[in-house]
Amino acid sequence: MKLVTIILLSLMFCSFGKQQNKKEVYISSNLPKIEKLDKEDYEKFMETMSFNEYGALKYWDDALLEKAYPQGTEEYNEIIKKIVSELGYKTDNIILVSATGDEYVIDNTEIKDIKGNQYTLSEIEHANGFFTITSLACGHCLVSFKSLNELTNYDKKIAFVDKLEELEKYKTGYRNQKFGFLNDDWIIFDYNDPLLNEFLEKNNIKYKKGYFPYYFVRENNKTTKEAFKLEDL
Repeated sequence: MKLVTIILLSLMFCSFGKQQNKKEVYISSNLPKIEKLDKEDYEKFMETMSFNEYGALKYWDDALLEKAYPQGTEEYNEIIKKIVSELGYKTDNIILVSATGDEYVIDNTEIKDIKGNQYTLSEIEHANGFFTITSLACGHCLVSFKSLNELTNYDKKIAFVDKLEELEKYKTGYRNQKFGFLNDDWIIFDYNDPLLNEFLEKNNIKYKKGYFPYYFVRENNKTTKEAFKLEDL
């Protein structure tokens, strides 16, 4: 068994203990490839899982995680960043340290939009323009797409979209025919990227996770307006 310690900005912490509740649900929702391991490995992984009081995963068997998601892959890095983010830590400098002292570093200073373009957190913070947090599974969001596309008096338009993995399916369905989607004027990011949480917390944006849609305006590195409704901006 290979267990790891996470170092975040030179802060080392170890998590121990066992907690049985919600393990299968967590694996199914966040680590689906673990379910493809053989029964013995799956059960061993379950045994090592432990959560904090807020339901964030704090302890696991990394050797078994690597069987499903090999270390060094984008998938592995994203999983670790998500775990760290849910624990309430920044993800811009993660170091995994094995029991034998081997180190694995994950730098997370960039976020990719749906076109593959890379942006640093600083670039997003310094962007002057209109921001939305929206979803492909929210009726209020869908009916707003046309109005959002008609906004023209902003230097940049940036969207964080939930259920973005369903976009290709969405584009071939009735919802797209009726409501459309954000056009090419928008810089579109995945709502689930850990950097979004850091951006919101660092800039004291009052968004409550899981509520869609949400809108805010940034000017000169400050958030000047925030609202759940376009007409309230």
